[in-house]
Amino acid sequence: MGGELRVRLSEDDADGARLVELTRYLRSELLQLDVEDVTALPGNVPPPGSRAFGAAEVSGLLVMLGQSADGLRSVVAAVTAWAGRG
Repeated sequence: MGGELRVRLSEDDADGARLVELTRYLRSELLQLDVEDVTALPGNVPPPGSRAFGAAEVSGLLVMLGQSADGLRSVVAAVTAWAGRG
């Protein structure tokens, strides 16, 4: 029985290119863990009636945790360490 975890990335004043770069770096690190796969999430659809939708709201990853009992713990630790490095 495997699970999945969705990780959304944002950065104040980041443009789409910056978020793509950040997502790529984090994905690379997460793939080194004992997880089944890490894929990019498709962008969100803007809410009805909205005039603008920031790129910071559409960047994310889907982590397939697999069968490892420590998968979630290792992913959370890796994301925390990655974010702490700036």
